[in-house]
Amino acid sequence: MRTEIRFLLAVVLMIAVLVVTNLAFPPIPPEELPGYQAPDSVAAVQPGDTEGLQLPVPDTQELDLPAPATQDPLAQRAPEAEIRSGGDLATAEASEPRVVVKGPLYEYTFSSLGGRLLSARMLDFPSFTFEGAVELIRPEGPGALGVRVLVGRDTLDLRGVTFEAEPAGGLTLTEGGGSQELRLIYQHPTHPFRYEVTYTFQPELYVVQVSGQIEGLDAGVIFLELGDGLPFNEQREQDEARASAYVLNHLQEGIRAKLLNKVTGVQVEEGPFFWTAFKSKYFVLAL
Repeated sequence: MRTEIRFLLAVVLMIAVLVVTNLAFPPIPPEELPGYQAPDSVAAVQPGDTEGLQLPVPDTQELDLPAPATQDPLAQRAPEAEIRSGGDLATAEASEPRVVVKGPLYEYTFSSLGGRLLSARMLDFPSFTFEGAVELIRPEGPGALGVRVLVGRDTLDLRGVTFEAEPAGGLTLTEGGGSQELRLIYQHPTHPFRYEVTYTFQPELYVVQVSGQIEGLDAGVIFLELGDGLPFNEQREQDEARASAYVLNHLQEGIRAKLLNKVTGVQVEEGPFFWTAFKSKYFVLAL
């Protein structure tokens, strides 16, 4: 007998053995449990026929949600009459003393209300929209360098409290003279919380060095405001509007800018940053 025929006959005999064995000894069917339904089936429940029906129970593990933030975390410890919540800073600061720092190149005006920078004049450059020198802070805005402190889950807003200035009469720097420091200090009247910021000015530089310290609270983050853009100082406001932008120097992504006339609503930029800045056609205010 040829080899091919013997191989085919062997395959046929093996199939026959399998078929005959299953017919002679059939498998025992599994016992069905009462009410059992196969996993791929769906039971239709009539209205009102819900007795004995068990629905899936959702995961009820409690989420660790943050507690609602309070306007002033110190308010729970001791009331603070000086802290203004929801007040108009422009109205309040009219009665607050101001501190002026004047050098050969610049003139800065700070408010004791919140320690904010209200004016930054560049004395070597005349403005075509303001009387006198170029202004880098919008007069109608909240100013710059206002401070908020993150304490746990609360934010302590220092923009409406009264700071003490040292020296109280401000500073006058002269050409060829040394650097001078201005300290702005807030001390809570009934709590050991104290915030101090020191500005160091050089008569021949526009750059100002800043340092600060907090005592009495475990502060996580300090938020320092840069303002809301530079005011127009040129005759052709449309030229300044086309050039006005904010600029970011990101730790990983480098420097990039976005025109302010392209910004709609609140724009959130994720840090960390080496520095941030507002620019106009010719001037920059950076932090």
